[in-house]
Amino acid sequence: MKVTTDGELETNCRTPELNVSEVNMVAISPVPSSTENITNEDLKAEVDRYKTALNMTESVLADLQNSVDEEAERWRKALDASRMECEVLEDRLTKTESSLNMITEERDALLRKLEEVSNLSCHLTTVM
Repeated sequence: MKVTTDGELETNCRTPELNVSEVNMVAISPVPSSTENITNEDLKAEVDRYKTALNMTESVLADLQNSVDEEAERWRKALDASRMECEVLEDRLTKTESSLNMITEERDALLRKLEEVSNLSCHLTTVM
């Protein structure tokens, strides 16, 4: 989300534009000072405005919930992919460490043999 130049919040979700001023008009509609002037028609119109505002709000909330669910699923998939990559890398690391240990052991064995051969060579040269 980012704030646009006119101070509105801009989102990348696909929710319909909610006309807040309409909802506010419904929520803040003035009550006549005298209840004697209120007719059944006025009350029905007021109820209809509240129902409209409620339906608009529920629609926006449903769209928002869908967007949240989609985003959560996207993050779940990204997390699963990262975990799988981590497992693969840990497996490669284990194999590399094992290979390094084997090579180190072979090198140490070869160094011991080289020392043996060198000692035998020195011994033969002194004997001759």
